Amino acid sequence: MVSVLGAAIGAVFLIWTGMASWRVIAGSLLGLIGVSLLGNAIAPDHLILSIPWYWHLVLGGFAFGTVFIATDPVTGAMTDPGRWGFGLLVGGLTVVIRLGSVSYYEAMIFAILLASLFSPLIDYVVVQLNIRRRRLRLQEVSDG
Repeated sequence: MVSVLGAAIGAVFLIWTGMASWRVIAGSLLGLIGVSLLGNAIAPDHLILSIPWYWHLVLGGFAFGTVFIATDPVTGAMTDPGRWGFGLLVGGLTVVIRLGSVSYYEAMIFAILLASLFSPLIDYVVVQLNIRRRRLRLQEVSDG
């Protein structure tokens, strides 16, 4: 619990100075909560799937990894919607990897690595959707 508090203090400092994106941190937390609640709904009496979301928050290095590693601007997504998607992917993958193998409770680094592989694709999709939205808006203006 102390390490989570320390990571929270670090998150406030990094966000305040503009060195970390709050979208990645919030998305990661939402992804963790969402997938954990989904596991709880699927099997509420299962020993592993019924772990509450707040236990996932303090297990292993989730808080540290989210604040200090996942917010690295080099390997993460560059667009704001892409940062949300990257964070959701990191949080969700962390829970999925933990639930997939009981012995691998520290899944944060692997989840960040896998999400980093998809960050260029996430940014590409965000940019293409933005281009499509602008083309449709331009057509509406020229037709109207």
